[in-house]
Amino acid sequence: MRRAPGTGDIVLYRRLAAELRPYWWSIAGILLLSFATPLSLLTPLPLKIAVDTVIGSQPIPEFLAPLLPTATSKAALLIAVGC
Repeated sequence: MRRAPGTGDIVLYRRLAAELRPYWWSIAGILLLSFATPLSLLTPLPLKIAVDTVIGSQPIPEFLAPLLPTATSKAALLIAVGC
């Protein structure tokens, strides 16, 4: 079955892009704001590190070890995680 001229996918995408062009800034803003929700899920991470490392007996997480080579005391580590 053949399609009529001007009904292909590329034509459809071009038409859609032309219709959305005036709203480009709004669409970009909505996409940027949609990244805020996953980032807000990272908020409890410093508290988890403080509780597990300072109060508990687990070592410093591997991704923080290069950043905190001088944090030998638990108080220094708690200050570093709290900032």
